[in-house]
Amino acid sequence: MTTVISFVVVIGILILVHELGHFLVARWTGVGVERFSIGFGPVLARWRGKETEYCLSAIPMGGYVKMVGEENPLEGGGAPVYDPQKAFALKPLWARFLIVFAGPGMNFVLAAVIFIIVLATMGRPVSPAIVGRVAEDSPAAAARLQPGDTVASVDGRPIAFWEDLYRAISGSQGRALRLSIVRDGATRSRRGRPACVIPSSRRSAKSGTSASDRS
Repeated sequence: MTTVISFVVVIGILILVHELGHFLVARWTGVGVERFSIGFGPVLARWRGKETEYCLSAIPMGGYVKMVGEENPLEGGGAPVYDPQKAFALKPLWARFLIVFAGPGMNFVLAAVIFIIVLATMGRPVSPAIVGRVAEDSPAAAARLQPGDTVASVDGRPIAFWEDLYRAISGSQGRALRLSIVRDGATRSRRGRPACVIPSSRRSAKSGTSASDRS
């Protein structure tokens, strides 16, 4: 039940933002809006504004913005009488393009806003500088590193995350490094010489170690 409610809420927000894009740009370009509806089917609630009827319908799987003069009078037929200055079909091409594009455009804006909020509140995922695996016959094995060791510093440079360790090792150009590690609560000193420099975001092939999954 919770999943269904969450789905309806998320879909409702997406639809609202999408249709709001059409609605706002239509009003901005002088197009009259007869109805702004969230959902289809039987109307659950409605209220009347100065020019627009706002509706909430039973099936929350879509929505629509009914604009004045969407029926093109140039095509003939019994179109109702309306103010030509507020007719969608009689607006210039650029105005109609903006109105149509505004819906998906607002969804892109919503995605960007959500991404910014998540990045600002949760930050970028990072890995602590904890050794997860040591390859045999590697520089890390020669330096007597063990899985679970936490690298605290390299040549006196503090290390907090795996990315810090990667930058320190890759910048060494193969020279020997002095590492300060924490093992079982005790700080120990180790020396090691990276074998080579290979770009990577999670694995240091230079030292023969890989990041731990712990965070």
